[in-house]
Amino acid sequence: MAGLWGLVSHEMSRLWTRRRLLVVSAGMAVIGGAAIVVDSRGLVSIAGETMAPTAPMLFFATLDQLAFLFILWPVAVGGTTAEDLSGGLVYLLVPRAGSRGAWMGSKLVAASLSTVLAFCAISAFWLSVAGAVAPWSALGLHDVVLFGRDTVLAQPHLVGLFALAVLCVAGTATAMLSHLIGVLTASPLLSQVGASVLYLAGVLALPPGLNPATRASMLSVQVPWMTPLSCAAYWLGLLALFAGITFLVALRKEAR
Repeated sequence: MAGLWGLVSHEMSRLWTRRRLLVVSAGMAVIGGAAIVVDSRGLVSIAGETMAPTAPMLFFATLDQLAFLFILWPVAVGGTTAEDLSGGLVYLLVPRAGSRGAWMGSKLVAASLSTVLAFCAISAFWLSVAGAVAPWSALGLHDVVLFGRDTVLAQPHLVGLFALAVLCVAGTATAMLSHLIGVLTASPLLSQVGASVLYLAGVLALPPGLNPATRASMLSVQVPWMTPLSCAAYWLGLLALFAGITFLVALRKEAR
């Protein structure tokens, strides 16, 4: 266990000293913040009447667009499995971890922690920008946020936390897709670009119920199959699938 957490610390250090992770995270924050400022100058139609958007409206609308930036996330937090394999670092890390399963476990934990830290920081920045440019009021929010509209008016923070949690799982799943490609190909470039391409292909080709962008942009969708349980199950299922196959491939290579 000590070896696993030592590798998690090592992996976190590798990820957070990457310039591209900082650039992608900062880019997400700036783009979303700019969109909030621009949208705050417009009007929204609520029950036939127009009104200036409130801070919760602006924040939720921006949070709903995070899915379209997931194409960059494998480049930000992926690729380290392929780097270890292609550079021979795996032969030093696996003995330290105790097994290839523990080595891959460190990748999963680090990707999850990095995604949570980055997305929480980005969301906090967006929330602060929204609060600075618009009044904080839940008025009309249930007519704008269609997902969980029965609770969003009374408890918007719960809906926001749930959506953020699902997005963190989704971001970790896209990162694990990069690790899956990495353990199969040992190519850092292919593992990152390939995961981004596969995500984009899913966005363009899959039907709404299976489409990753639709499942991540849950706040603006109101259809019978878009329930909190189904959204959580979709992303948890993809994460379990990618992580499970990655672990199996790593263990099979260890047994050879």
